Amino acid sequence: MYQTHFERVVAWATQERFQQDVALARKEFFLVTGGEVFEDDRSTESRLAAFVDWYVCDRPRPAEGVPPARAFLDACAAEIHPSELPIFRGFTETVRGLFELRKLPKDSRLQVRELCTDTQYDVFERRTLAGLAKGDVFEARLVPFKGDLLFSTPFCYHPRAVRKQILAEVKRRRKAGPFDPAPLLNQLLAMALKYERYRNVAVEAIYNFQG
Repeated sequence: MYQTHFERVVAWATQERFQQDVALARKEFFLVTGGEVFEDDRSTESRLAAFVDWYVCDRPRPAEGVPPARAFLDACAAEIHPSELPIFRGFTETVRGLFELRKLPKDSRLQVRELCTDTQYDVFERRTLAGLAKGDVFEARLVPFKGDLLFSTPFCYHPRAVRKQILAEVKRRRKAGPFDPAPLLNQLLAMALKYERYRNVAVEAIYNFQG
């Protein structure tokens, strides 16, 4: 699918001359998402992939003032075959969001609602998302690719037991007007990591938006 093209952008964005910025960005990301991950964390691989997605697609690099995906496109457009330009442009148009599954997968298609903007999406998904049920809430990133929308690699599923609390918090924030989803998504990532590490603590106590 799109991974080969994305890996090309990642390689460009993480070359040696950008290593200082990558290290700084990593500190920024994990500072707001629950802290650094370790080998014995079950979500380590997914969270590292989420960092890469965020670094490439969302975080403006100080030198250019735009995320690496846009900087790559600006710097390398002349080297890219015209037929592939829309693929690389898609990495500048991704959507990181908090999604609710509206309809169970059918013919590799999912219907989801992005909760922060109340936007419906039809997503092409060839992977088997084990255990996914209607109404489940999860963080993911949508990537435009050849006329479709795909989910990128990392997912963060939130416990069904706190679905109502999450929906209530989204409703509270939306009531105040349009808002940037990133702080809420980061807070939820931190909560999910804490829940993963401290299963002896009630999930309702961890997903507490009033604390």
